[in-house]
Amino acid sequence: MSIRLRRLSLAVTTILLILLIVNLVRSTFDLIGLRERLVKAESEVTKLKGEKQTLEDKLNDPSGNLAIESLIRDKLGLAKPDETAVIIPEELLRDEALNLPKDQPPQDLPTWRKWWSLFF
Repeated sequence: MSIRLRRLSLAVTTILLILLIVNLVRSTFDLIGLRERLVKAESEVTKLKGEKQTLEDKLNDPSGNLAIESLIRDKLGLAKPDETAVIIPEELLRDEALNLPKDQPPQDLPTWRKWWSLFF
């Protein structure tokens, strides 16, 4: 009986060791997969932090807000509550600024000359 008991205990121990080894190998592969996911997640976090910083810079950029406001005012003709929007046609502005008769087409004048004509 002792031989049977030894064989049985040897068989049970062998089965338990095989199960332990299989579980260890499976856990090792799971850890490798988790490590890869961790590296991908860290690179994604770094990328998103850079994107967040870029967006915050755009949000806090005063020239950006002024650009948006001027776009709203110029293109859409909107004004603040206590202001009145006045829209002047482009042709009228161009002709008066250059002091040209309406039948004469505008010339390619230097910018300084256009400003000079506008103010003097």
